[in-house]
Amino acid sequence: MANNRNKYHKSLTRTAKSILIIAFLLIENALIYSQSFDPIDTPLFEFALVPQSQRIDEKPFDVSKLEYFSDMEDLGELSIKSKIITMCKISPNFGQIAGISIRLEPENVTYIPGYSLRDRYYIQSSWLSGPQLDYSIITEVNLNELDLLPCVYNVYTNFFLIGFLYFKSSKPIQHTIRISKDQLEILSQEKENQESGISYDIINTFKNIDKKFWRVSYKGRITDSLRRGVELNNVNLYLEISDEYKKIGSSPFRC
Repeated sequence: MANNRNKYHKSLTRTAKSILIIAFLLIENALIYSQSFDPIDTPLFEFALVPQSQRIDEKPFDVSKLEYFSDMEDLGELSIKSKIITMCKISPNFGQIAGISIRLEPENVTYIPGYSLRDRYYIQSSWLSGPQLDYSIITEVNLNELDLLPCVYNVYTNFFLIGFLYFKSSKPIQHTIRISKDQLEILSQEKENQESGISYDIINTFKNIDKKFWRVSYKGRITDSLRRGVELNNVNLYLEISDEYKKIGSSPFRC
């Protein structure tokens, strides 16, 4: 009888311990689950537009010298080749990893045959490990790398924190911007003659004195606003002669 009672008490003890462990795990998971949905404060975002002239040389530039705005809509004219800088101050604690997430969603875009437009585009900052106090985190938004179409976009920016077994995110801030097509430019491929000091342009005319005629020379290079060569499949080149335009070249132009 004594042995049976001991076995019974041991069985009850094991059962009680199992119940306590299960209860502890359930409470812990519930706390972690509820903590993941605790809202965090949204930092103050600022936005700046990098001038294309500073990007052509591909040299490092000081982001602190850019003009920042609290609203992305105040950046002015944006194109599919623009570069936007976002900046805000965050303070992750010890054991936390923080970052910035940006999402672009096109609105009322015109479909182009053969072009695949996504429903949304994501940009994420680099990871920042705590502890940090009022750290200015920079996120570069290179629109020229997203293969966008010109249209209106809704932009959502938010701040997130990752800790041990939880994820927190601030409420996204929405901005609406219009992204236009890029401005193309034709640059001369002629180099200045050092001996004569003559500088040639994109289109030049040369007079043949002996045979009494003019020769027209086109030495141009079509580029985007970043001075990168582009390929065009629907371009014709005309020259004005005696108040009339004469076609002297046609697409495709490869640069």
